[in-house]
Amino acid sequence: EISLGLVGSEMCIRDRFNPSSISNITTIGWYAFQQSGITSFVAGPGTTEIGRESFKNCTNLSTIDLSALDMNICTIGVKCFYGSIIQSVMLPTNMTTMPDQLLAGCGELLTVDLSGVTAFAQVGNDYRYHGGQFLDCTKLHTITNFPQNITELSVSLFRGCDSLSSFVFPPTVTTIGTAAFKDCKSMSSMIIPSHVHTIGGDCFGGMDLITTLTIPRTVLTAGSISSCNTVSYTHLRAHETEADL
Repeated sequence: EISLGLVGSEMCIRDRFNPSSISNITTIGWYAFQQSGITSFVAGPGTTEIGRESFKNCTNLSTIDLSALDMNICTIGVKCFYGSIIQSVMLPTNMTTMPDQLLAGCGELLTVDLSGVTAFAQVGNDYRYHGGQFLDCTKLHTITNFPQNITELSVSLFRGCDSLSSFVFPPTVTTIGTAAFKDCKSMSSMIIPSHVHTIGGDCFGGMDLITTLTIPRTVLTAGSISSCNTVSYTHLRAHETEADL
């Protein structure tokens, strides 16, 4: 076990150590434990950085506990846990804004509790690095305590969530980001509420089972949804066709 005080980087950790578990590291550099055999990571209250892709493709990583993190002092890089085998995760109690791609690629993740989260980070529109908090979480089926005062669903938020079969929009959402529900292959219908005004492009592409998509007349801007080949649309505005959406 590696503990408090070690400053991580790709060369000084991954190539010199192969720990089974780590806890209470203050700074973890980019790619630090990428593709290592680590099975457990417990963050401490003094951790100030978890670097980009630092645990990417750690295919034995089954335990991630971030509950002690102080998000007032800690930054978390994109895709840091991509490819892990966690089925659940303990998030920080003061994580009001969920970082870009925090749980992206956690293909075995089944459930997540978003207590305390009030927003999803999105520093740009490139789905490869921005938004996508649950990108490619192919087994995710249950989300509890989804924030009810959020105004925007980030780019690629649920993209590739094959097992997510339904989603209830919070009453404050006005914007649905590009590709937010792309490749959600288990959803058969979706009703966009009237408080939504903007829908990003390719938002519903690859939703193979969807047959009904209700879009309110309050939507002022909508990207293409032409890839929903079997869907029937309702509430289109008089001057629009399916291709316009």
